[in-house]
Amino acid sequence: MSPQELWDIIKARIKKFIKGYGRQRVDWRKQQLITLQRKRQRLLRQAIPTSILSIHLPRVERQIQTLQEETVKIAILKAERTWRERGETDAGYLKKSASARQAQRSVPLLRNPATGDICSNQEQMLEVTQRFYANLYATEPICLESVERMVSHIPDTCRLDESDANFLMSPFDIDEIVAQGSRAPKSSTPVH
Repeated sequence: MSPQELWDIIKARIKKFIKGYGRQRVDWRKQQLITLQRKRQRLLRQAIPTSILSIHLPRVERQIQTLQEETVKIAILKAERTWRERGETDAGYLKKSASARQAQRSVPLLRNPATGDICSNQEQMLEVTQRFYANLYATEPICLESVERMVSHIPDTCRLDESDANFLMSPFDIDEIVAQGSRAPKSSTPVH
């Protein structure tokens, strides 16, 4: 067997191993993400003390973030490879990519809930969207009886003393907001 044939056999075996490992890793990552997201939901739904939740929830969210970042990095590598292999020369691929990106950016149909008509121009779309979000974030009256019932279940060890409660309820002014805002980092990207 010539050195070239031996090298080709080695490359084929390595390629087969890497593909198998990659598939197993993708399946494992998907299962881990599902498991961790269920665990996160369970933590949020259960009546767990805040002190315990503040320990476990960030750990689970970091694990989810790590797996999602790994997925994104792999998707970027695949997209780069696809672009190098087909994108630079394939006009159909370029058109399909541009169309997909345009579809992600635009809202093709928006229906006015008051009239049931489809919005035909940007002005109508903005008006319907503004009305939707104004309604979504509008304040609604609360049931004081329900609030009292919930508050009565807070253990004394988790309650604020009167001075802390008064401090939290005290009004603040624009100068305080500006002062605190000036302490924020200038960078728009979060630092981990």
